[in-house]
Amino acid sequence: MLAQSPPLPLTIDYSSEHGITAEDEEGYCFALKQRHRVRHLRLFFPVQDLRRLVKVLDEEFPILEYLIMHYLPKDNTALMLPETLEAPNLHHLTLSGFAFPRRSQLQLHQLPRALSHSFL
Repeated sequence: MLAQSPPLPLTIDYSSEHGITAEDEEGYCFALKQRHRVRHLRLFFPVQDLRRLVKVLDEEFPILEYLIMHYLPKDNTALMLPETLEAPNLHHLTLSGFAFPRRSQLQLHQLPRALSHSFL
């Protein structure tokens, strides 16, 4: 369905305490291949699923404005965003349970002061 849809901006919002199904993971990965269309990305998953899904965020997302990711911890593992993730239009960043890569290409100093960014 997404392959035949008009090129409108995408919002990907997925939350599950029980993890992601194989079918949903395939759809998620397909949607993220439409990098030029992803405007909002909000994910809440168990750490083992989110660890796999974060790896797909490895290039530029030119219109991404909201990135919100939390994992449901079962241990104290910190996840890491890919260093190659770029989002020049990012306005809101909320990460819980993530470490921020030192060589990140995200330009956090460009985030508007009125919007939040936090690393919990």
